[in-house]
Amino acid sequence: MKMKLIVSLLVMCLAFSLGSTQAQTEENNVSEEGDLGTDGNVSTLTNKEVSVSQESGGDVKWILPGPRRLDPVIFGTPEMPLGFEEEIGVPIENRSVNDDETEFNSTIEDTPYSDNFSSINGSFTMDLTDRTPVDVNESEDTAEAEFNFTDPSGEIEYRVVLTNVTNVGQFHPVLGGVVIDGIAHGRSSIDTRLEPTSYAYGAVWGVGELYINGTLVSDDRVIHAMATERVRSSDEEGYRLLFDNELPHQGIQVHLVMPEKIMADNGTMVEEPVPTNYTLPDGEEQPFIHVAFDEPQLEGLEILNFMNVTEDMMDNMTGNVTDNMTGNMTDDMVGDDEDDTAGDDEDVGTVDEGEDVGTVGDDGEDDNAGDNDNNM
Repeated sequence: MKMKLIVSLLVMCLAFSLGSTQAQTEENNVSEEGDLGTDGNVSTLTNKEVSVSQESGGDVKWILPGPRRLDPVIFGTPEMPLGFEEEIGVPIENRSVNDDETEFNSTIEDTPYSDNFSSINGSFTMDLTDRTPVDVNESEDTAEAEFNFTDPSGEIEYRVVLTNVTNVGQFHPVLGGVVIDGIAHGRSSIDTRLEPTSYAYGAVWGVGELYINGTLVSDDRVIHAMATERVRSSDEEGYRLLFDNELPHQGIQVHLVMPEKIMADNGTMVEEPVPTNYTLPDGEEQPFIHVAFDEPQLEGLEILNFMNVTEDMMDNMTGNVTDNMTGNMTDDMVGDDEDDTAGDDEDVGTVDEGEDVGTVGDDGEDDNAGDNDNNM
C-alpha cells in the first residue's frame, strides 16, 4: 500500500513538472515568435531588410563560359550520383569522370559558373525586404535593384533594372521572392547546385529590363541577384568557384545572373539567350550574363567573419577553462586545515589566468600535450 502511494505521488510530481515545463516553453515560443505577424492568411516577417551597393571603380568581374568542377558532396560519384534534378542539377550525361571512373571531374558543357573571368567596371544598388517566408502569390516581399556595368572590352555598356519580384518558383522554391539571412544554392535545393551551398545576406528572384548602350533590348529577362558569403578564391588563387568544404565563411560577394530565359506572359520561363552582343574568342555570342561584385557595402546585417569569431571563442574558452580549473584545484587540492589529503608542508600551486593546463591520464602522461592548438 505504501509503495502504491509513493508511486502515485511520484507520478503526480512528474506530471506537474512536465506541465510547468510545457507552459514555460509555450511562453518562450510566444516571445521568440514576436517577429512574426499575420496579414490576412499570409504569415509575414518583420525587420528583415538589407541594402547592398558598390560604387563604380571597385573590383567587378565578368564571368565567362566554361565547365564547372563538380563537388562530390553535391554531385556524388559515378557509382552513387547526386544532384541531377531538372534545371537546378546536372544530368549524368553532362559529367566528365576521372580515368578510373570513380569521381566526377566537371561538366562537359560550358556553364555560367566557370573559373574564367575578365575584369570590368560596374556599380549597383539593391534594396531587399523579406516579409513572406514561403512561395505564395500574396507574398509581400519587395525589391529594388539596378546594375550598371561594361563588357570585357569596355565598349558595351549594360544597364539592368529589376521590375518585378517572382513570388512562386517554377523549378525550385524562391521563398516568396526575397530571402534575407538564409541559405541558398548547392545542397539547399534553392536555385542552382553549381554554386556552393552558401549563406545569403539577401537574394532576389525576379524579372527585369536589359538596356545595352542606352537602348532597351528586353523587358522580360529572368534575373537572380544575391549577396552571399565569399564563394570564390582570391585572384591569386585563380578566382575559383569553391566547393562546400572550401568556403571560408567570411566576407561578401554580390552576383548578378541573367540566364538564358525570359518570363512569358503566362508566368512561365522560356528558353531564350541573353542578347549580350559580346563576342567570345570562338566567334560565338555569350548567351548569358554573370557579373560578380567583390567590394560591396552592406547595411542591415553583419558581414560574416568566422575566423575572428573562432579566435574569440577560443580565447573565451581558454579563460573559462583556466578559471574553472584554478578554482577546482584550489578547492579540491588545498582544502581546509581538516583535509587529510593536503599536508601542512605540501606545496600546492595555482594556475595563472591564461596559462595552458593539461590533464594527466592513467599512464601518467599529459593527455593534452601538443593538442592545445586543436581543441576547437
